[in-house]
Amino acid sequence: MGKREELFIAFGVILFLLLAAGLYWLCRVRSRRAVDSALEEIRLTGLVPGLQGIQFSADGVLGPAGATEPTWEGAVVVLDTSDAPLREVYPNTELFCALGIAGTPVPESVRDYCGDFPILRGPEGCLPSGKSWSVLHICPLGLHDPVQPGQEGVAELEESLSQVAQIYVSGWGLHRDFDKRCAGGEVDLTVLMTVPFSDANSGIMSRAGQVQHFASCLAVASRQNPGKMSSGPRFKLCCDGEEMRRICTEAAYNATREIDKHWGKAGAAR
Repeated sequence: MGKREELFIAFGVILFLLLAAGLYWLCRVRSRRAVDSALEEIRLTGLVPGLQGIQFSADGVLGPAGATEPTWEGAVVVLDTSDAPLREVYPNTELFCALGIAGTPVPESVRDYCGDFPILRGPEGCLPSGKSWSVLHICPLGLHDPVQPGQEGVAELEESLSQVAQIYVSGWGLHRDFDKRCAGGEVDLTVLMTVPFSDANSGIMSRAGQVQHFASCLAVASRQNPGKMSSGPRFKLCCDGEEMRRICTEAAYNATREIDKHWGKAGAAR
């Protein structure tokens, strides 16, 4: 083979590699643009594809940032993930103060069965406007118990956060109760879902990390139980700030994409 032929082959190989790199870069750019477009749509609507019925909101549980009184338009059920069931009296949080139950005793039934049942009924009442409210305590095992540092402790905390997501979606009878209330005339019922956070374990996993893991688990649970939250009352995940909402929506969106990829590969393998 002459020198000219060798140069020609070398030039061809280089050209092929450049074309391959260019095509790869173009695919990455298009994919990134598609993701950015989807995330922008999610930011505007608060709806993540695949999570039917859940609105991701930057509001806190009382309403927009800074709200100290409920701004609810209809009847609400608050899914509370705080450590209130572990206390003697309700703490002075914004929610409990606004509902007028801060400082009042936590029901014995809640304290006695916390950890034994995933959902416990808390107080209920009416706002001056006449709109009803009720609190349901979400009690995943060990969420607010300090865990040991290290991978084992992180795994325990992640499991507790995953349990909250499973409770929110599958509900163990929760959704039947919501449907009955809607059928009973509470057509404006909104279920306010609080984002779980274990302050006791913030040293081993940051708030952002806990929120991210929970949102990913929520996406997985929703895809495993399709249609559970697509009818009946409105479900609103109160992220309490734009940054937390961004973390939640991106984590949920990325999780649904991974699930779709996995299902696509599984389907192709059959």
